[in-house]
Amino acid sequence: MFPLELTFSVRLPRRWFTWWIAVCCLSVLVCTPAVALAVEISDPQWGFDGRVRPDRFNLLTVTLDNPSLDTVTFDLVLQKTFGAGPVDAPVVQRIAMGPGSRRIAQMYPYISSEYGSWQLSGDRTKLDIPQPRARFRGARVLLDPSDQILGGQGSLKRFPAGQFPPFVTATDTLEAVVLDHVPTWEEPRRQAFLDWLYQGGAVFLLQGPSGQYPEFSGALQVLNTPLERGTYGSGVIHKTELSRRDLSSAAVKALWTRVPNRAPPVIDPNVESGLTARPVDDDDDDENSDKQPFNYSDGSSSVRSRAILEALTKMTKPDHNWWLLHGMFWVYILLIFPGCYIIGQQRNDFRIVYVALIGIVFVFSLAFGIVGRRGYGETTTIHSVSIVQPLPDGQLDVAQWSNAFVTSGAMYDMTHLGTGVLYSTCQESEPVRGLIVNGNEPMFRVDIPPFSSREFAHRAKMPGTLPAATVKEFAPGPNGLSKLTIQVADDFPQAEEMYLLARDRFYSVARKGNEITLRSSIGTIPAFLRLDQNQNYYPQFGGMYGQDDRTQEARYRELVIPLIARSLNLRTQADAEAIRWSPDRVRLMYVADMLPELHVQNPKFTSQTGKTLYCLDLALPQGTP
Repeated sequence: MFPLELTFSVRLPRRWFTWWIAVCCLSVLVCTPAVALAVEISDPQWGFDGRVRPDRFNLLTVTLDNPSLDTVTFDLVLQKTFGAGPVDAPVVQRIAMGPGSRRIAQMYPYISSEYGSWQLSGDRTKLDIPQPRARFRGARVLLDPSDQILGGQGSLKRFPAGQFPPFVTATDTLEAVVLDHVPTWEEPRRQAFLDWLYQGGAVFLLQGPSGQYPEFSGALQVLNTPLERGTYGSGVIHKTELSRRDLSSAAVKALWTRVPNRAPPVIDPNVESGLTARPVDDDDDDENSDKQPFNYSDGSSSVRSRAILEALTKMTKPDHNWWLLHGMFWVYILLIFPGCYIIGQQRNDFRIVYVALIGIVFVFSLAFGIVGRRGYGETTTIHSVSIVQPLPDGQLDVAQWSNAFVTSGAMYDMTHLGTGVLYSTCQESEPVRGLIVNGNEPMFRVDIPPFSSREFAHRAKMPGTLPAATVKEFAPGPNGLSKLTIQVADDFPQAEEMYLLARDRFYSVARKGNEITLRSSIGTIPAFLRLDQNQNYYPQFGGMYGQDDRTQEARYRELVIPLIARSLNLRTQADAEAIRWSPDRVRLMYVADMLPELHVQNPKFTSQTGKTLYCLDLALPQGTP
């Protein structure tokens, strides 16, 4: 019996222990919540054609997947990095996703330099996104009904029509679109496309599989041009007797010869079938262009955003009393040594020396702080320059650069009227403490120390109209214009400067009453802008090493030429030589005070001043040669 009793006594604890372990494991499984899976970020795509355009707000498209069974809401954060540190302020977008869902997210960072990388993070996921090689001209793409970004058609890149950005402010990097179907756009994307076309975009219509051109309805009816070439605002619509399968490299290059506001094409013997090509290398061949080195010295620094912002910063630089500050500095040094040394020799008590040293440091710290803060009237001020162009239906397109000078350090919220507002400080190497929310409910929140400034740029579409102007008389001559009369409305402002662009030449004009008349030619586009000289930006030696006595009005005038070049999308002398304004219209550009609607919407900034370059594209009268 002993062996049986021993066996029983041993098996009973083992059986009890096994059941106890099973119950504990079941309790853990039941009571422990399911581990939430992080949102996956994938397929980053830059721009419309996989490239970025410097000194512009660019498009970044990513795919988000929520593999969990829960609804998630998180902040998608895009941060530029340089080396091991962040650059600029992070761009933040609020994202909400249902369980097991997928969505496309688009962000609009400002590309300020060739080099750099980006990091996208959200919901415990991070993705490093390298910045691709930049190109200066706009993208030219075939809008595809597919939702996937696919390869090229011949030498033409394809872009999903459904991913067209919903803001015209995000289309600065797009130049031309090829279309062979009717996109199924919701209203914001449809309006953004039409605004982009109105500002000077180019649409090339292809024949569909049935051999017919797509028939557009609703707001897109403006694309149903009965002629081979139609216009909408400053944009053009071309019909071409080609289908998608006919888009060879030669055919695509032939299309680009009809991009508006470009120099007329010439016969290129290297192109098959005698097709025409542009005389200037327009970087159409991606394979060859990738072999060309990118260098910012190829472009004029005077038209870059950093140059414009630095010029604005000089307007709000405190006018310190440098003679007094230098005198206080030397007195402070002499009091520290040999002053404290002499006190120690005479008193022979280290406590007195320490008290004297601490007192000197304290008093002069207060003195330097008080004297250093004074000199600019101690006024919180914003100085701005902007480019404004009209859009249809009582809207304005705005590009603005601002510098905010504050006397009290704090976190400041910068907001502007309008939709599709995009912000950036255009920094290339320095971090900025703050955050940027673009698009819907836009805001730039930034920490500005006392008696310092913060530069930033923004793009917006806002309600408003410009005074009406109509070309009454126009007569070309052997060397340009011989006669021009523009009728303007009574509310046309008194412009400080006014210029007219017709084909390849700038003209000075004068206003008398409600008419603007031609005065004289002031040079071709390259001769007038002189983009290879940067003559407008390098400060005088007095401004670099001493007191710069230039007035604010003089500084504003120095920015007019760079703003004109920016409005024409020109960066180099070669760009200026290749532009020919459309023969059926002229551009009137005038400088006047900034509209109050362009002010920062923050009551702390009670003083805001600025100048605006207003651009009006005016159609010539019917029958004008």
